[in-house]
Amino acid sequence: MFFLLFSLLFASPALAAEEPTLQDARAALVAGDSDRAQQIVEHQRAHGHEVDAVEVLVLEGLIAQARGDHPAAVWSFREALTRQPERTAPQLYLAQSLYAMGATAEALTALIAGEGPGESLPSYFILRARVETDLGQREAAWDTLDRGRARFPEEPSLRREAALLLLQLGLYRAAEGEAHAYLEARPDDRTAWLMLGDALRAAGDLDGARALLEEAALRFPEDHEVLVRLAYVWAVSNHPLVAARLYQRAHVLQPIHAFEIAEQLRAGGSYRLALSYNALVSEPDKKLPQRLALLSSLEWWDRAAALAPSLERLPALPDAARYQLAYAGYRVEDVGLVARQIRDLQDPWLREGAQELIDNLTTSGR
Repeated sequence: MFFLLFSLLFASPALAAEEPTLQDARAALVAGDSDRAQQIVEHQRAHGHEVDAVEVLVLEGLIAQARGDHPAAVWSFREALTRQPERTAPQLYLAQSLYAMGATAEALTALIAGEGPGESLPSYFILRARVETDLGQREAAWDTLDRGRARFPEEPSLRREAALLLLQLGLYRAAEGEAHAYLEARPDDRTAWLMLGDALRAAGDLDGARALLEEAALRFPEDHEVLVRLAYVWAVSNHPLVAARLYQRAHVLQPIHAFEIAEQLRAGGSYRLALSYNALVSEPDKKLPQRLALLSSLEWWDRAAALAPSLERLPALPDAARYQLAYAGYRVEDVGLVARQIRDLQDPWLREGAQELIDNLTTSGR
């Protein structure tokens, strides 16, 4: 969202000069070279050049904004407005940094103050709608987007914002319509496919999320992140084997998904194949409890119980895994193993169940 309003301040380029000027600093900033812009500003000051102090403050604020130093940017913009309160463009830059800092109410105040010049740009309506949404003013946010779309009917980004707002309002059909209209206009906007897919999933529309992300996977077949998001939606939709296949495709692109593949294969009942992927998991705190669960599902109790020394060395073992280990101990008739798990179980229901296992072992004389 930053630098979307540069045209308000930097509309008239200066004539070329041998020595860098503030116009050159502006150009460097627009080109993304904040270091060069800062050097020019410092050069102007160091050589005693007569400069517009307010313009320098705004430039310094934009340089700080580009570097992510929003507190410094806010100070510069506010100082500029103190000296020339009639200038409205700095209000818009101020709103951007305030919003980035989480000062949402103050950001809205600045946006209202800069409304006149702001309404000449689609980005103004997008930022204001986001601010109003975060403040719980959803009707106002919708009105803002409506005004923006009336003024810029061909601007796709306003459709994207409308889709996100409709999702928050629970109007899923309308949201899907807006989302697809935006993506038809901007089919190469990979970030939008991911964002809208996540928004549909978060809103509970798993069918819509799957359909949208599947289309994204067709458009971006070698995109790791698209495959991961799609796999996750299939997983939470209770289709673990589909999710596992998608995680496998993502794993080919970036070999970091062995745990997720094993987990989905386990949920789908493919325990032996899951074990082969579990062997590739590097983090012991993830690998060992998962392996215990797989061996328990296969009823390979000797191998499950044999994991006890490794599992008991972990800094923290979830109660579910600890109970599984106790049950493996019961099946191999290892009273000591069961007793050790009872000692550290926190869940009272599981602790009671583990105690019953010991009681059964002792009463049966095993």
